[in-house]
Amino acid sequence: QTRTFSNAARTKTNATVAAHIVRLDGVINSAFTFTATSANALLSQTVTSASATRCGSVNIKRGVGSGAVSLSVDGGTTYTDITAQLSTTLWAREFVSQAAVTNPTFVVKLATSGDTVIIDQAQLESLAFPTLPIITTAAQVSASRDLISCLSSLLNFNESEGTIVLGIHSNPGASGATA
Repeated sequence: QTRTFSNAARTKTNATVAAHIVRLDGVINSAFTFTATSANALLSQTVTSASATRCGSVNIKRGVGSGAVSLSVDGGTTYTDITAQLSTTLWAREFVSQAAVTNPTFVVKLATSGDTVIIDQAQLESLAFPTLPIITTAAQVSASRDLISCLSSLLNFNESEGTIVLGIHSNPGASGATA
């Protein structure tokens, strides 16, 4: 998980990144604009790790342009096009997952020179789906599983007389596409 896209560990190819947009949590000048200075601009980071299922996710919205925006977890061997899910006003947590990836490289790709996207909270995980973001600056961390709990007494519920039905939508706006 990262919010520092200008960090040297993030490789920029045919691209620039600059922090000057309001981030998801409202902090001014903290989200990054990723700008394609040439066609097929890439923002990427590689992690050395044994083969596993990988999920790369990022909070993203369209800045300028209408060219294709794609994600990859295998360094660009395969891409998932997320263009149709992007908005200029709303953030979306988009992701791509793929089985059996060794030394994954999470890539955000802009196909058209001059296009921009606004990005915040990118994360690469050894899972088939994205989990809640864990904010770090550089070091890798391990996540605990997400748990939801509530005392039935708070719901005015009698356990011997009824059933609770719960519907959870973790991220209905995400593409969930598999490369």
